[in-house]
Amino acid sequence: MRRRKGKSAERLPCHKGRGLARRENGDARCFVENKCRAGVYELRLNRNNGAVRVATSAQITVSGTTTGAASVSASSSTVTAGGTLNVSWSGVTSPTTTDWIGIFPIGAADYGYLSYIYTSSGTPSAGATASSAGTASMSFPTTPGVYELRLNRNNGAVRVATSAQITVR
Repeated sequence: MRRRKGKSAERLPCHKGRGLARRENGDARCFVENKCRAGVYELRLNRNNGAVRVATSAQITVSGTTTGAASVSASSSTVTAGGTLNVSWSGVTSPTTTDWIGIFPIGAADYGYLSYIYTSSGTPSAGATASSAGTASMSFPTTPGVYELRLNRNNGAVRVATSAQITVR
């Protein structure tokens, strides 16, 4: 608990641990570090320091690049249904053999991927050597729509990069 200008202010963690929020008179202000990676974020209000979510904000898009930030991209912004594109990634600090890239419909949940590859092998089976950068070929869905690539860490849903949108026609 900390006092500021005669008012009580409580610090609360922000989503992704990127800064601190301060509650004053029912308002919350989130201070985001300048190291925040480009991507889509949301603010979540959880109850009693736990995982019970009571509210979620609208999506907040952070754009631009940060030196040293991980990135993922496709060789084209459009692909025919069922077609393939080269997918590139770079800037992964301390890579693991189970870092992975998934193809997701826009707005899908963290594990709502349609297909994936491990960055250590370029296939759905993990390889023996971790890779901080590389290129691999990925097959895209047969259903037309708008998708994105997400680079995730260590077999989990810790997203470190999101591509620009890719349209399947």
